[in-house]
Amino acid sequence: MTYVLETVAKVASATTRSYVAGLNALIEQQQLAQQASLEWLSQLTGTQSQVSNQLVESYDAATGQVTDVAEETTSLAKRAGAEVVEGSHDAAVSASRTQRKARTQATRRTNRTRSKSASRSTPQPGPARWTREAYESLTAAEINEKLPQLSQRDLGEVERYETAHQSRQTVLDRINALRGQEPVPGYDELNVQDIQKLLAEHDDQVAASVRDYERPRKNRDTVLQAADSKLSKS
Repeated sequence: MTYVLETVAKVASATTRSYVAGLNALIEQQQLAQQASLEWLSQLTGTQSQVSNQLVESYDAATGQVTDVAEETTSLAKRAGAEVVEGSHDAAVSASRTQRKARTQATRRTNRTRSKSASRSTPQPGPARWTREAYESLTAAEINEKLPQLSQRDLGEVERYETAHQSRQTVLDRINALRGQEPVPGYDELNVQDIQKLLAEHDDQVAASVRDYERPRKNRDTVLQAADSKLSKS
């Protein structure tokens, strides 16, 4: 009888130890899974914060692109979260890789939208002294008011641009009226002092050409007076 009792006690003790060991192993596995999950969740939080900042930065430049990035990032984040819920260490590692992929793709997309935004924000060249945006913001009347101040070369640029784009007849007619032969080559680039010197060095024919060319264009009083003075002395 004593032998039987001792045997039963030994079996019970061994069973208890096995149970305790199994319980400890289970607790350790749960702790590892929890730790991996916490580490992943921390990384995911940081990634979501970074992606959110990138989305905000690129919103003004490319609203449509931001929507694509948000949907793609949300999809990847859901996949990563589903993997962690399984509670295994391997799933947490796989989820970490997935969220790194989300961060990389979001960064690349943001860089592309920034590049497109920069391209759109750079002023595009337009005719003569204007950028394209500045010229297209003007009415025909406003353009016609500025045309007399332009050189023959600039008038040619405006004419080509206007013909290729809005082709407003009032603008084209005004340009045609202002086209003409300069009194001397480079006259349009001369200032008042240069023209006064020019008149002093040339004959009445040049003075008459200056007067006739100047009046319907820049119409500078000092230039017209100098030309008239030259002609009155002849």
